[in-house]
Amino acid sequence: MSRRRVLGVVRGGTLVVHAESVKPPGGWVVDAPRADALALQVAALPHFGDTRALVTAKAFRAPDPHRAALYVTRLEGNIPVIARDVAATAELAEVRGSMRRAGAAPDVSTQRVDPATKLIEGEVTWGDPGTGIVTTSRIVIAGDAQRLVAVLGECVMPGDAAPAIVTACKGALASLDPDLPVTARVEIAIVDVLAGVDPAAIAAAAAHGSARSSDAPRLDASGPRTTLPPMTIPQDRETDRRPIYIGGGIVILAILFYWNRQRREKFEREDAVTDAEVDADGDDLHAAAESAGEPDEPEKKAKS
Repeated sequence: MSRRRVLGVVRGGTLVVHAESVKPPGGWVVDAPRADALALQVAALPHFGDTRALVTAKAFRAPDPHRAALYVTRLEGNIPVIARDVAATAELAEVRGSMRRAGAAPDVSTQRVDPATKLIEGEVTWGDPGTGIVTTSRIVIAGDAQRLVAVLGECVMPGDAAPAIVTACKGALASLDPDLPVTARVEIAIVDVLAGVDPAAIAAAAAHGSARSSDAPRLDASGPRTTLPPMTIPQDRETDRRPIYIGGGIVILAILFYWNRQRREKFEREDAVTDAEVDADGDDLHAAAESAGEPDEPEKKAKS
């Protein structure tokens, strides 16, 4: 199946289909449990300001012995066109969320709008001073008449990661795809927070998400808006052998019960045969005794 393999997600009784959001590095291992946990965490939080979004997530681990991971989340929300700039800028600010929570400063920080593709792109690279882990995040945002889509990728690896691993992961980030046809995209701009926000955009966003204007998408770049912890490199997992031991114990007990049952049935059969033989012998002796006593009857009568 090609990299454009489609994924189906049920939403409101409708099957939403989209293509792969990233081309993973060759040889990297899919980390399904981590992806499922990430999807649940991200789906529980508001996005594009204060709006719930449809979330899909993917996670990959570099082949051993390298300690590196790639996390990709795709967000899709129904945002009015008039509120797209505000909502997109709010999500763009979230690329720096993990960095702010770790108390780090960005080593690289860029954001731009591509007029040709009507795509917002943002990238941040930062190092966690406490763990020595380097994170490179890239987000792409696009929208059409009905929805706004953001795809966020994060490469998480040690500061001394092999150059080939770094190159492979950054190459995957370059492949992030919101899967919206360019011809169907609407123009999106990055809002200048210092210059203020268009009141009409705030009113539209508030009407979409809440009746209170105070609940409109926030552009609070000074602090985090979500509670997701910084991404980490998955530790080497030791195989959990408890199910093997439990299963082996059950098999051994089953064998013992079967063996004991066979032995018991064998003894019962042997006892039944012995009882039958004893009864047969008793009947023979009784018959012999009766046949032996018959000739004595005339003699007893004569004597009497």
